[in-house]
Amino acid sequence: MEFEEIGEFANQMEIQEILNWYTLFLVAAALCCGVLGFLLAKITKKFTIGFNVLCVLSIISLFAIIRWFDQVSREAYMGTIPWLFNISFVLILFPIYLLVIRYFYKKVST
Repeated sequence: MEFEEIGEFANQMEIQEILNWYTLFLVAAALCCGVLGFLLAKITKKFTIGFNVLCVLSIISLFAIIRWFDQVSREAYMGTIPWLFNISFVLILFPIYLLVIRYFYKKVST
């Protein structure tokens, strides 16, 4: 290996490391959006305001994380099936997350 190849190899992330960061970013975004929405729901005493803020922030952060994951996984030469599996799993869990949070906000704000 030449010196330039070693530098490029060191800059690339492994696939498992990419998936770990992807999961960490998703959990952190869910927690941050959930806390902000919860605080607004408690302050205003209306769960719809908190839930709407949560939805907007969650969608923005979800698209940003998916875009990051797409760029990094291309550099790591991740296959199509694992990439598709990870993205579709998150897109399936997202509405479930929103339904659970909506129920929680309704219970807390009343």
